[in-house]
Amino acid sequence: MKHSGNELEHLLERERRAKLICAALNNFVDLKSNLINVLKHIKELTGCEAVGVRLHDGEDYPYYIYKGFPELFIQKENSLCFKDNTGNKIPAPDGKGYLLECLCGCVIKGNTDSSLPFFTKHGSFWSNDMSRPWGEKLELRSRNYCKACGYESVALIPIKARNERFGLVQLNDMRKGMFSEELIEFMEMIGEQIGLAVQNSLIYTKLEEANKYTKEILDNLPIALTTYDSNFRLTFANRKAQEITGYQLGEMEGLSDKEIANMVYRVENNNKSLLRELTGSINTIKNRIRTIKTRSGDCLKISVDAYKLENGGFLYLFDEAKRVQGLENLQLQTQTILNSVSNLVLMIDSNETIIMCNTALEEAVEMDAEDILGMNILDFMEMIQFSRKDLANKDLNESDINATYEASFITPNGNKKEIIMVAKDVKTFF
Repeated sequence: MKHSGNELEHLLERERRAKLICAALNNFVDLKSNLINVLKHIKELTGCEAVGVRLHDGEDYPYYIYKGFPELFIQKENSLCFKDNTGNKIPAPDGKGYLLECLCGCVIKGNTDSSLPFFTKHGSFWSNDMSRPWGEKLELRSRNYCKACGYESVALIPIKARNERFGLVQLNDMRKGMFSEELIEFMEMIGEQIGLAVQNSLIYTKLEEANKYTKEILDNLPIALTTYDSNFRLTFANRKAQEITGYQLGEMEGLSDKEIANMVYRVENNNKSLLRELTGSINTIKNRIRTIKTRSGDCLKISVDAYKLENGGFLYLFDEAKRVQGLENLQLQTQTILNSVSNLVLMIDSNETIIMCNTALEEAVEMDAEDILGMNILDFMEMIQFSRKDLANKDLNESDINATYEASFITPNGNKKEIIMVAKDVKTFF
């Protein structure tokens, strides 16, 4: 097929514009600025005096951007929702949103009929002569405001992608004969590209919101947390990490673990990065004590846990060692006291999990503490065939807590033992 010089030049210009439009739409982060640029190309390419883009907003499809339309036109036509005599929006029969008016509503919702001369198989509407009779079926769908304003050429191109509809591109001109079938097909391709950009922008926005929410959670953790990528470069430090080190995220982000180590591990020659030890089968480092020098110059001992993540990155948790050590010392002191008691002692938490037992109990049930701790108390009692009965002198109003019982159990080795059991409620204090 041969083309004249003007036709070839026009096709080349359309191809050039298409590339510019697609390049702009690839940057979907700043959607509005890029759609303004795209609209400029569309206006210049089509020669139409008025162009606009409607996008979904809540339950309506107002103009997102426009150029060439009078403000009065935009104010009158901005909403597509059909309203009753009292001004209330009428819900759609399918329960999804509200009824939309006019041909714009038909194109956006996909309620088009390609057997009619004004609709395409892709779902677009276009006319080069809005003053010609359309027939009663089509007249009922239109608000006829474009025609009343003198626009003779009108095209409505759906914006959609992956079976989702987001709005439309509108082209209006007072002159007749502004469109060809070829141009409408080209605009339908542009409409799909805009649809992909809108969809990607929505996904990006949702991810940004999710990341913001995640960051808020991490910033409120009572323990310091930093993350590194697979190249050992810091990607995040929560608020607690910044408080302990004295350095802001902006000062640390992007630095390697060695550079971070040189910043804070500047005492006792311990500026080697723990992350480099996470190689091969070693995925976790627990309770490593390090000494850091904060930005203010204070020396501080921290307890560090480091983890290698499945995505190849690393997680680094730390807190002041004196707090961690204080809890460990308290537990050690408690365990020492319990082991010095000849009576059998078993402690459970509010979730009925065994959290501590003494040596006397280990010997009595003929089990090691490591096999007992962490068990649910009911499972433990079932395992040792524990049974009890109230003492005869038990007060009828006495609860199970702070009560005394006769009890018996059978060890895993088959030895039956009888005991006097007292249940006591332990009050937690700090």
